[in-house]
Amino acid sequence: MKRINIAQNLRSGFTIVELLVVIVVMGILVTIVYSGVGAVLTSSKENELQTALTGARYKIEEYKKKEGVYPKLNELPAGTIPSNYANNYFYAGSYAWAGAGTVYCLEIKDIVGVWPSNYLISYHVSSINNDPLPGSCSGFQQEVLGNGLGGETVTNTNQYGELEVEAKTPLKGSFRLSRTTTPPGYVSTALVRAAVYLNGTYSASMTTTQYGSYVSGGGTATWYIGSVNYGSSTAVVKVEWQDPVNGWSELIPVTLPPPESP
Repeated sequence: MKRINIAQNLRSGFTIVELLVVIVVMGILVTIVYSGVGAVLTSSKENELQTALTGARYKIEEYKKKEGVYPKLNELPAGTIPSNYANNYFYAGSYAWAGAGTVYCLEIKDIVGVWPSNYLISYHVSSINNDPLPGSCSGFQQEVLGNGLGGETVTNTNQYGELEVEAKTPLKGSFRLSRTTTPPGYVSTALVRAAVYLNGTYSASMTTTQYGSYVSGGGTATWYIGSVNYGSSTAVVKVEWQDPVNGWSELIPVTLPPPESP
């Protein structure tokens, strides 16, 4: 009868090479599963963004049917921006309104993917494109209102930054805030806007984003305001911030020259 060496069989096991092969195979499988999950989550989030924007566009278009113009930011119908975005990646600069309510653009952002490969994406709808498209509203603004400022501009610079205005309809301009000088009582989450005053009375404005975005990130903010017929009025454009104590407070003013005679 053949004898079986049980002790020898018990001592046998995986070699180092075999263990390495198993580890590599497991790593490949984990990578495949990880990538697949990330792709599914990304696709799901993109669909969610597009669905939210489609619903928002419907509400905005319904507003225009009733009022004849597109709503300003503070006039957006209730529920236009789903609460999960309104409290996260939607802010004043995510909505562009110009041409006295003849054009608009709405942008929503969110994070997609799985950490550490997650990233931020954005989609937008506008009076130009009814279907949600990838990307921000910056291209929309340039298409509707022109890219950059013309040669006839008015500029003012002080300790809070620089404001440049193209004095024609629609009013548009840009400003850059100082990264070293901030107003007393500065709050990083305070909003910033460009506002037009006629004979000292508020007329119109466009809110951009939070003050802290300029201080930490720098850069230039471009703004657009629809039809402002200032005629013989004294027109002043001001960059303002939402002072928690005093309300909207002036940072940089520019006085516009009288409009050219036709």
